[in-house]
Amino acid sequence: MVAATLATLLPAAAFGIWLANSPTAVEAAAPPAVREAYVTRDFEAYYSSAPAAQFASQVFSNNVLVAFQAFALGIFSCVGTIYVLVFNGANLGLVAGLFAAVGQQPKFWGLILPHGLLELTSVFVAGGAGLRLGWMTADAEILKKLIIVKQAADLHTSGLDQRIAHRYLIDNDVEEHIALIRRVYGERYGVMDRALAAGMPEGFVWTHPEGGMFLWVSCPARLDTGALLDKALRHKVMFVPGRDFFPGGGGHSFMRLNFSNADNGRIEEGISRLAKLCGEQ
Repeated sequence: MVAATLATLLPAAAFGIWLANSPTAVEAAAPPAVREAYVTRDFEAYYSSAPAAQFASQVFSNNVLVAFQAFALGIFSCVGTIYVLVFNGANLGLVAGLFAAVGQQPKFWGLILPHGLLELTSVFVAGGAGLRLGWMTADAEILKKLIIVKQAADLHTSGLDQRIAHRYLIDNDVEEHIALIRRVYGERYGVMDRALAAGMPEGFVWTHPEGGMFLWVSCPARLDTGALLDKALRHKVMFVPGRDFFPGGGGHSFMRLNFSNADNGRIEEGISRLAKLCGEQ
């Protein structure tokens, strides 16, 4: 994940600093009329082109595409994955540099957060996905068939990925790390579960998982969590509406909450805001 982050941020920083300090580079980036339109109108139009909930769904779809590209291209010794990360970073730096060249850095950051940050984070995660390895234990006959399926899908697991994983496993105590994240995630789950119990109005129920990173919340049938998400985003609260898990339609009265990403205080505050919104519906 660190490598994926650096592969995006380093090109972004290099391009941004270069354009911000080189009029020649700015001139070479695009014609004056195109630059002016992008800084004064086009970039802002993109980030305000749809209501918050709808735009979040568009960002999610884009994230899926980037993740697929990075994961699929990881088979070519990760060269394709690195290309996706560097390309996205370079584009980010180009935009940031154009805004900085005309003294519009605050406008750039005001537009790109939070949705732009969501997209950047997804690029990092997608890059990490492209560099990941997995293994499987199965019956011998089933395994033979699965090997054929894998060979048809990606030909061969990246040798570079395997060497990276091998070195990591030699130099680090994986079991100790797993024990740490199990303890931390378990604590955060408890904080979220207690906050939900204390704040959510009647009619809301949720799962009590023994592992993982998410809770599944069932809401009263009258509640549309897609519409609720639009309101929640204005209070800086994010969840995944249930409709995203029902490709055949439906799921409007469900939502998924993540407890692994935030510390205890942010979980309590986030659930408090969400519970208040749910009570107002």
